Formats: sequence, structure tokens, C-alpha cells
Amino acid sequence: RDRSYKVVNNKKIYSGYSSVKSAKVTLSAPSYTLTKSDINNVTLNINAVSGACGYEIQKSTYKNKKFSTVGNVKELTYSERINLNTTYYYRIRSYIMVNGKKAYSGYSSVKNVKATLSVPTYSLTKDDINRIVFGVNKVEGADGYEIYRSTNSKKGFTTVGATSNETYSERIS
Repeated sequence: RDRSYKVVNNKKIYSGYSSVKSAKVTLSAPSYTLTKSDINNVTLNINAVSGACGYEIQKSTYKNKKFSTVGNVKELTYSERINLNTTYYYRIRSYIMVNGKKAYSGYSSVKNVKATLSVPTYSLTKDDINRIVFGVNKVEGADGYEIYRSTNSKKGFTTVGATSNETYSERIS
């Protein structure tokens, strides 16, 4: 509501008050993409919401509960490192400032990501001095590779070695 006034002889003379009206400012829930930029670094790219001052990012290890705030950003990106072999669920909401306090939109849809090591691929060759050379294609984030051998392609595998390189060789007799 409001009222008008006029200054007469340095004194304000007021009208009556207008009727009370209200307006509600609403924000849309943001949409976003969730990507892994390396083995355990995740980035949320937020699509801007008109009128928003910022975005609150929440994360959980449960699909629909126990979310906690991990960031409040004014930018349209948020990145963090995550643990291997754990699924994380994210949701975002936009906010505006009203009288010094945050007023929030609803939540975005929940999206998930899991950091895992890729299954290595390899090549197997025999060189001229009776060695088997095991060549592993590098797996991003891997610290090493364990080599297993069996005479049966489905069972009975035993560990024959480990390497932090992409090659392993073993003399055969």
C-alpha cells in the first residue's frame, strides 16, 4: 500500500492509504547438464534463469533424500572432485534476494554421476626371446594394472604380476 503527501508550510499533509495489494515474484527452477571432465571431477553447467541472483547446489548419496548444500554460486558453472565408486545425486535451485534474504525457486530435476575407472583393454604378443608382452591401453586415473593368467578363459585366474606402466612382460618356458 502507499499514500501521497504534500508539503505545506514545511509540514507533510497525507492522503489516506491505498488498498493493500500483493505480488509474488517467482523464479523458474534451473536446468543444467552434469559432466565428468576427468575420472573424478564433475562440472554442473547451469542454464541461466531470468532474474536469478544465484544458484544453490545440493548433493546427496541418496536419490531423493539427505541433500546438503555444497555451493552457492553466481556463475553458471560449479565443479568439484568426487570419490571413486560412489554415486552422487545433484539438484539446483535459483534464488533472488528479498529484503536481504534469499527467496528460492523450486528444485531442478535430480541428476546423478559416478566416478569409475574404465575397464582396460590390452594386447598380447610374443617376442623373439620367449617373452609374452602384455600391453595395456592407459586408463585415465589408474595408478597401475594387475595382470592375471589362466589356462581356462572363464575361471582359475591367478595374479602373475602388477605394473604401473602400460607394459608387462614375462618369460615363458
